[in-house]
Amino acid sequence: MFGNQSIERPFGISVFGSSVMRVEPDIAVIEFSASHKRGNAMEAFLETQKSANAVDTFLKQAGYQEFGSSRIKLESKTRYVNGEDQHTGYLAQVDFRLTLRDLDRLEPLLLGIIEAGANQIDSVDYQVNNLAELRTMARQKAVTAGIRKAEAYCLAANVTLGPIIHITDVNPESFQQRSSHGTKFREVSIDEQDGKGSLNPGSINVGGAVMLAFKIGKSTPANS
Repeated sequence: MFGNQSIERPFGISVFGSSVMRVEPDIAVIEFSASHKRGNAMEAFLETQKSANAVDTFLKQAGYQEFGSSRIKLESKTRYVNGEDQHTGYLAQVDFRLTLRDLDRLEPLLLGIIEAGANQIDSVDYQVNNLAELRTMARQKAVTAGIRKAEAYCLAANVTLGPIIHITDVNPESFQQRSSHGTKFREVSIDEQDGKGSLNPGSINVGGAVMLAFKIGKSTPANS
């Protein structure tokens, strides 16, 4: 016996259904910045402004249109030494955010902005354009998986499966696990898997999960 195996409120049958679709990303959102730290505030400001303008010029000349930049930020930097804060200079920084819809241009983009003056790549986030549609499909597949599971239980129990009487949406992250390389799905917890991108380490997981409750129908003749 493992814990309490009694059913306190018997009503029918409840099952968990899950699905994951692995899809190829078609969008990348890149966040990067140009910054300089100098002992003089004016030097830090002007050098950062020059680098940011060069990055902006490169992006426009290369045809990258979906990007924006922040206003220049300037702050005094200190470090804690021998019980007190000591001034170490001034840091000026301009942040950029760019959406790229042609992933074949990603490497030339990164090389170009670095050569132009960007000295920090904060993130390259891969996404899919039709995420809402894919999530709907994953949820539908999760329901289908749950129904098949319930049918299998009823077949083994020699009863028919009745109508669905309750559906609870479940956060797909409940069957995810984190690793040093990002989010992965535990294979043993997934009922339905789909997607040509499954072998690509850069593929995006779009999941759906539900709890379904059914009425139990009539008894059927036992299998001989």
